[in-house]
Amino acid sequence: MTQLDLKKLLLGTSVLAGFAAMSVAAPAYAQTADDEPIAVETVDEVLDDEEGDEVVVTGSRLKKSTFTSIAPVQVITTDESNQEGLFSPVEILQSNPISAGQQIDSTFNGFVLGNGPGSETINLRGLGASRTLVLLNGRRVAPAGVEGAPQNPSLNLLPQTMIDRNELVLDGASAVYGSDAVAGVANVILRNDYDGLEIDISGDRPEGNSAGSDYTLGARYGVNGDRGFIGGAVEYRYTDPYTSGQREFFPGCQTRREVTESGEIRTLDQTYNVEAAAAGLGISQTDCVVSGLSQSILLRDPATNGLSSTFGVVYYQPEIGNAFGPFSESTLFGTSVDANGDGIRDVNFVDFTTNANQVDFAQLNAEQKQSSLFLNGEYTFEGEMNITPYFEVFSSSVNVKNRSQQFPTAPIVPANNPFNPCNFNAGGADCNQAYNELLRTPNYQTAFLSYLNSNQNPFGTENCFNLPDDLCTPQFFGLDRRPEGQLFNVQSRVGIVGDRSEYDVEIAQTRIVGGTRGDLPGLNFGSLNGWEFDASVNHTFSKGLSKRPGLLEQNLNFALGINPNDPTDEDTGALNLLNGPCDATGINVSAEVSDGCVPVNFFAPSLFSSPSGGDFATQAERDYLFGVREFDTRYTQTLIDIIAQGNIFELPGGE
Repeated sequence: MTQLDLKKLLLGTSVLAGFAAMSVAAPAYAQTADDEPIAVETVDEVLDDEEGDEVVVTGSRLKKSTFTSIAPVQVITTDESNQEGLFSPVEILQSNPISAGQQIDSTFNGFVLGNGPGSETINLRGLGASRTLVLLNGRRVAPAGVEGAPQNPSLNLLPQTMIDRNELVLDGASAVYGSDAVAGVANVILRNDYDGLEIDISGDRPEGNSAGSDYTLGARYGVNGDRGFIGGAVEYRYTDPYTSGQREFFPGCQTRREVTESGEIRTLDQTYNVEAAAAGLGISQTDCVVSGLSQSILLRDPATNGLSSTFGVVYYQPEIGNAFGPFSESTLFGTSVDANGDGIRDVNFVDFTTNANQVDFAQLNAEQKQSSLFLNGEYTFEGEMNITPYFEVFSSSVNVKNRSQQFPTAPIVPANNPFNPCNFNAGGADCNQAYNELLRTPNYQTAFLSYLNSNQNPFGTENCFNLPDDLCTPQFFGLDRRPEGQLFNVQSRVGIVGDRSEYDVEIAQTRIVGGTRGDLPGLNFGSLNGWEFDASVNHTFSKGLSKRPGLLEQNLNFALGINPNDPTDEDTGALNLLNGPCDATGINVSAEVSDGCVPVNFFAPSLFSSPSGGDFATQAERDYLFGVREFDTRYTQTLIDIIAQGNIFELPGGE
């Protein structure tokens, strides 16, 4: 992979990093990493390319042949962007220096977004996408998205192979376009000068690993005549997903990276300090950040559902199991637990952190499939009015699939549940007794004595309150738990593959524009001259469908033995229990909840197999608990524009 490819992947480095705002006096320049100046066309140069025709420059509604607006307008042609390896309109617009703040793309998952997941927007000056106006051929692009009320256009619907240039108004343009142009305007101009058949094929394949490749195939055909043109284009674009584990420069742990102006890649490891373990017991060195811990359980008081004072967070560790069953405690009363006596704390938090175990699971880049169809044409009739009907038909759809890191779920399992590991009536452990036995183990008592004899303890004494060693024990301080024979609710914290970590989004938009423009010679009298008109109708229909798999809450409660209609007591917080899992005696349960119910074991070893997510012990459990939430979003917009312009009289500064 080249240095440019790596920079583009890590930081979204823009080809336009040095572009200055355009002025009428001279062209602006950008600097590449090799210090070769690349000319960026000014608006005047673009207008010259139009062979002297008057055009409407973004930021104004008036036709002109010269650029005289005080608002800076930046013009980015497709050819210049392609030379720097930027093909997608999303890359070109989001990587521009004027695009500040958070840029939303299809990799965002697990966040609440205005347009929903799968949509890609532009945010100028960091003021938000809702304050940035997007135009297509000078006309507003309608919002498109899923899961709510879309407010912004989705850039990944735009046809890559049809774009001629992008015009960016770098100042606010609310006086011309309204309040949604406070941050600026991005006007995407499509081509209309093609004659005959043209085919565009482009691709991007990373070196070393093909994951993350993207391909675009586009074809255009048009006929240009003296009085008009007609043409069309089709396009298909595919982007392959990839995970951080498929990039050799992304290790399994979180690392800060930056690219300097000279192209140097610098890193800063986020290290979990091995010296932080209490009582001198260390853990293995790693550069991982400890966060999002999973594969653990917590004990709760059945009467209030509050946390119990017996044990803290207990981790699934079948090879040691120093607490009860396959579960281990890490620290009690400031003392690390080393039940096997190897001098290292039994529980290493890094083994249970989700962010260090997602390298082959969470996707950094989503899979996208985009297809589009575009037709446009116009014809000028003979006569002094130059009546010119025109039309545009644009239809585009994109399918985005993404998988984020696996989020933990934490259901509370009732004390009487047969799978509860503290339900000694069903073969589980007496967890208070197990707690007391842990405090009596020789290894723990030695560590406890060492802790209270050191300057690490919070009591300000280094000799266990001047007690003899044989009295400096947990039992002397009354730390045993009573009574033995107590039942507990147990909260299981595990990741379940496919639970809220995936989305499948389809967004489609159809836009039809029809209109007529021409001259108004009948108004040319006296000082009036140059009058013309443009009237058009712009109708857009957008629809979005989102699918998200996840656990069904009512089914989950019913399978655990909790009332699915009223899970907790409003006053005490205690669980409202059934006679047992899937037992509907005395309550009304809908067929959607009761059908197919099976008791679910939330402590099965398969659920604790990895911090990045496990699965249920049986397919029947998964089939009953999982469902797909679907969101169907529709948006319709119709705009009518009627514009007439001309010269009224002449002043010393001009007409």
